[in-house]
Amino acid sequence: MEKAEQCGGEVRDRQTNYEVVEKTSGRVVIRDLGPWDKYMTVTNAAEEVVNELVAVRTLIQGDRLFYFDSSGELDEIVIERLRFAGFKAGNWRRAAGK
Repeated sequence: MEKAEQCGGEVRDRQTNYEVVEKTSGRVVIRDLGPWDKYMTVTNAAEEVVNELVAVRTLIQGDRLFYFDSSGELDEIVIERLRFAGFKAGNWRRAAGK
């Protein structure tokens, strides 16, 4: 697992603000950091987030992408051929302290 690393990309007129909290073989987990009055949520900018993670090779073919959303819920961003393909709600776990 890699150390958490803060990321974020330009999305339309606002940016996203998230960190990579886990990178293992076949799995990437990110956390939406907000604040959401200043930054787009990962949910609302999912396509751009996926494109950014692919561009920097954090997300590679075969990886699954999970994210702690702005409510602290762990959900999945579905990836097909390294492109955003939708969401899959999950009941995996909640972020610590949420």
